[in-house]
Amino acid sequence: MLPKKKDKEVVEKEKKVEKKHDEVIILKSSVKSCVGADKKEKMEALINEKKFCKAFYVESLNAKKLLRDFMALRSAVICVAETQKKHDSKCRYCDIMCPDATRVVLQDRPSDNDFIHANWMTMPNGYRYISAQGPLDETTEDFWHMIFTEKSTAIVMICDWVEDEIQKCARYIPFDDCESRKFGIYKVTRVGQTNMFMDGVKEHTFEVYITEQPTIRHKVRHFHFISWLDHTAPITSDSVLKVMKTVKELKGGPPVIHCSAGIGRTGTFI
Repeated sequence: MLPKKKDKEVVEKEKKVEKKHDEVIILKSSVKSCVGADKKEKMEALINEKKFCKAFYVESLNAKKLLRDFMALRSAVICVAETQKKHDSKCRYCDIMCPDATRVVLQDRPSDNDFIHANWMTMPNGYRYISAQGPLDETTEDFWHMIFTEKSTAIVMICDWVEDEIQKCARYIPFDDCESRKFGIYKVTRVGQTNMFMDGVKEHTFEVYITEQPTIRHKVRHFHFISWLDHTAPITSDSVLKVMKTVKELKGGPPVIHCSAGIGRTGTFI
């Protein structure tokens, strides 16, 4: 018995799917091949990456269904951030919520002064990060208090101090030509030289201590992504994966991850 001929409309649909699949593979390959390329080639790769995202996530997947699922999940989450309302001056972006249920409560502080815009992020395997907004000038002492009391062994900074002439994060480490700097009761001292951990990532090591108790010191490594600007992504994931692996291998308190708002680049890293 001869196989039944396919309907003409079905054949046309299959051809379109095959063509789209081939386009996605070509675009994806061109993005991967840009490692080590010059500036022009990298820009072309970024354009292709946008085309790839559109082809795969918007056209190949059912975007409307994904949006419906996301909105359903979003409507089920109730965010209570009453504490934040009392500390607007300590928030870089007041429309970015800091839920009470997961906020980092500053230790050894009275309840009216224990707020910092930072949250615990617990992974399925139990590993925990702290995600935070980039400190303001008024909150640099709070930031170092959190690092010191939580005994964090790493800070991952995913923004520059200033981007497009807008301050994204207050300078909470010593200036390049300074060995140390005070932030309230805390003194932060540079240990050793600044290193390029890898392309696009600077590494510093600091010691922090309370000025009146100089014998109790805490050491923390600082990884600074200097070329991962807002609303962009790294050309490759190599730097992200290497920093993540290094941070997880450090023994001690939870790593603190921050960008400017503490949700975009920070959430991408986590």
